[in-house]
Amino acid sequence: MLWMRELGDKIKEERRRAGLSQEALASKLSVSRVQLGNYEKGNSAIPVNIFAEIARTLHVRSFTVAGYKLVVDEYQPKPTLALRNNSHFHLAGSIFLGAHL
Repeated sequence: MLWMRELGDKIKEERRRAGLSQEALASKLSVSRVQLGNYEKGNSAIPVNIFAEIARTLHVRSFTVAGYKLVVDEYQPKPTLALRNNSHFHLAGSIFLGAHL
């Protein structure tokens, strides 16, 4: 999906801005470099807990993708993701917005 590739591109951009290689970020996330590459290419849905850890590690609070703002809510007991575009949704599991785009 196009929005998944757009999110992956933004993650890659922030990773590079932070001066981290794929290998280094993957290690911090406890995922393989190949899996991180799949997230960055938009080939795999990103579990919310991994997305939250990516945001924390890269010191990013939100990503805007396809007109939606993905905001990590760090004040919840479990990582949650707020999707904002004139509405407010909480997502669980993996980031999958297909029905909303």
